[in-house]
Amino acid sequence: MSEIDLHQFCSTDKNRPKLVSPFSRNEYTYATNGHIIVRVPRRDDIQETADAPNPTTLFDDAEPRMDYRPAIFPELPSYKSTKIECFRCEGRGTEHDYPDCTCECIECGGDGFDEKEPAIYIGIDGVPFALKYVIKIASLPNIQVGKAVPSGALPFRFDGGEGLLMPVHANVGDIKVTTR
Repeated sequence: MSEIDLHQFCSTDKNRPKLVSPFSRNEYTYATNGHIIVRVPRRDDIQETADAPNPTTLFDDAEPRMDYRPAIFPELPSYKSTKIECFRCEGRGTEHDYPDCTCECIECGGDGFDEKEPAIYIGIDGVPFALKYVIKIASLPNIQVGKAVPSGALPFRFDGGEGLLMPVHANVGDIKVTTR
């Protein structure tokens, strides 16, 4: 069994530096962006980070809902973000509007664009989740889900690890994931 790429679950937001790389804590290695978190048995190549969050209580809180069952995902719609001109620097990539400015824009990281993501939600047990994260967990090997509740994270497990997915506050569309 090959290891999953944990970086796909990390944040790409430079303003959240503690979440842009996987980290280890005790017997697990974690990856999170604040909306989804995955943990696998500790990987020797990923060190502990002193200022990384402590996600142990998140998994402890979700334990009562870890009555796992296989998830049957329908054909999920495609998900594609689009690039839009950065609102802060107006596409310049620099912080200030003068020709010699070399200050990198803190919003877009200097490339002049932001990602605009479509707001598409999928229902699991009637609870809405962001499509982009459902696509990620659906691609994991032998995915199973626990009980979804609006007030807590959806526990899931797969060959080699487990995770939690936070619901969103939205109406669920027509597409639903069923469980058996």
